[in-house]
Amino acid sequence: MAQARKGGGKGIWPKDKTTERFTVSSRSSVTEKQVILPKLFCRIVNFMGNGGSIDGFKDFLAANPDPVLELKNGHFTNSIPSSK
Repeated sequence: MAQARKGGGKGIWPKDKTTERFTVSSRSSVTEKQVILPKLFCRIVNFMGNGGSIDGFKDFLAANPDPVLELKNGHFTNSIPSSK
């Protein structure tokens, strides 16, 4: 992925705002104006629904962590295990 980003400004990478600060003033902010990673996009759209505000999004993420599948043990957890 890092190599693709360095590829001379091609594709969507120059427009990706995932790791930068960007404004979400409405749902159309992320559906029509911003290019962000699909997972973040889905979480924002899910939180905002068909309208609403982005206020409280960080609290929503903290209260609703995504499950992580731990392949070694074959079960879901809410945290990524540390490597040993």
